[in-house]
Amino acid sequence: MKKDLFYKITDSHEILFTKSENHHSLPAKAKVEVIISPVLKSGGVEVANAIANAASSSLGNGNEKVNVAVQVCFEDETRELLLMNETPLIRNNLDYHEAVRHARNLQEALKKDLVC
Repeated sequence: MKKDLFYKITDSHEILFTKSENHHSLPAKAKVEVIISPVLKSGGVEVANAIANAASSSLGNGNEKVNVAVQVCFEDETRELLLMNETPLIRNNLDYHEAVRHARNLQEALKKDLVC
């Protein structure tokens, strides 16, 4: 994924987030982190999944759905959440690992652009 899908640096040295249209002046001190958050399931689905895991003597939950995002926290307490996936991903499959890799690359690109 290209960083232009998430943000752009304008000629007036501002960072423009593509999806939210928010502007922040550069250089700005910001904390950039990758967030992997679980998607909440309904109670019935959670109980059925727990029973299936117990019946199969499984140690882990093989059906945990998550969202992968990059969060940027600015000095003025504003936050930007750049979601890497459109639909929830299942933890530890290939799509999940690809989204995490893209999130880490975007995190590094953001850190470089915010320091300049």
